[in-house]
Amino acid sequence: MESFGERLRRLRENKNLTQEQLGKILNVKKSAISKYETDKISMNIESIKLLARYFDVPLSYLIDVDIDSIRTSSKIPFLGRVHTGTNMLAVDNIESYLAIPEYLSADFVLKVSGDSMIGAGILNGDLALCRLSAKPQPGQIIAVIQQNMTEEFSEIFLRYYFNEAGQPVLKSANPDYPDIDYQTNAYSSVGKLSAIIRLQTPDYEVYTEYLNIKNNEEWLGVIEAASEYGLSPQDILASVNIQAKILKKMKTP
Repeated sequence: MESFGERLRRLRENKNLTQEQLGKILNVKKSAISKYETDKISMNIESIKLLARYFDVPLSYLIDVDIDSIRTSSKIPFLGRVHTGTNMLAVDNIESYLAIPEYLSADFVLKVSGDSMIGAGILNGDLALCRLSAKPQPGQIIAVIQQNMTEEFSEIFLRYYFNEAGQPVLKSANPDYPDIDYQTNAYSSVGKLSAIIRLQTPDYEVYTEYLNIKNNEEWLGVIEAASEYGLSPQDILASVNIQAKILKKMKTP
């Protein structure tokens, strides 16, 4: 049985294309095409779909040949910085491949940077395993790419996806980060979170930060009530000090 690479090479040669020409179609370098054709690296499913359309062959002609040579359940691409305007899973954007347990279902992995999703238990340095998905559903944590054509690289990050009053909005799990209007052309969904791998145990400070974020909504309610009655922060502080003194006296035998 022919491998994926062998069939790719035959399709290219039948079309009288050079590896460089096919690389331009897939937005990858000639060296990447050479590696695809010798089955040294795997091709992502979006590029395979593009090939099927371009060569006018059924998708099954490519993916039913040798599914392990295209995408295995144990190795997924580890994305680094994404070159702006390129296919996200292009070879130049892949730092390495990550071996994962077979029961996990994922198409690519990202390394989490920052604390924007700390309230969801996702910490800086975690590995986010994602499935390819361009149509997010409300409440999902999705991988979002911000395409800034003025920059060499584009950022991929995690956010909650919600619809508010019929408008799509991206929300963090940390009140320090503002909501993002998803309708702008700069943002698009590239996947949905399927699992998190933690490489190290979080320290106690992460737990206390989480508690602060978790209780933030309750404190916002206190602030709103104080504002409604025209109380200043100084008034609230004075009231709290009085209450503390009363409680202290009540506890004193």
